[in-house]
Amino acid sequence: MKVKDVMNKKFQVLKSTDSIAKALDLLIKTSQSAMPVVDNKGMVVGELDQKKLLLIDVGQLDFVEQEGLGFEQLRLILSKKSKKVEEIMEKHGFTVSPDDEVLQVAKLIYEEDISTIPVIDNNKLVGVITDIDILKHYKKIIGKKK
Repeated sequence: MKVKDVMNKKFQVLKSTDSIAKALDLLIKTSQSAMPVVDNKGMVVGELDQKKLLLIDVGQLDFVEQEGLGFEQLRLILSKKSKKVEEIMEKHGFTVSPDDEVLQVAKLIYEEDISTIPVIDNNKLVGVITDIDILKHYKKIIGKKK
């Protein structure tokens, strides 16, 4: 089975200059767990996933003992929202083509501990393939064999 048979052709992208606030908003509004990040020429330069945003929002904060957040914690969260996507994105550099084998992509996802890989054809971003896309594909195969 080829990547083109499994990949997601409807997807959102982030620009490297987008704010973290915009990235957070887009990731919440879509079903994507990660988004490719492109430069001003549309070339893929990285990805940003939900886990990274979670760490930016709360993972590094020391919460106060009382209920709610203290002034310093709120200030820290707000200051991070104005940062740019390029400051926190992952730059794994992996891409695949539509004609690559899904099994090879599954191995890459596992070995490199990534969840989303951009699909590039003729230097153009044409889709994304995720660990979930591959699992859905395997589920269909198993369902047909019953």
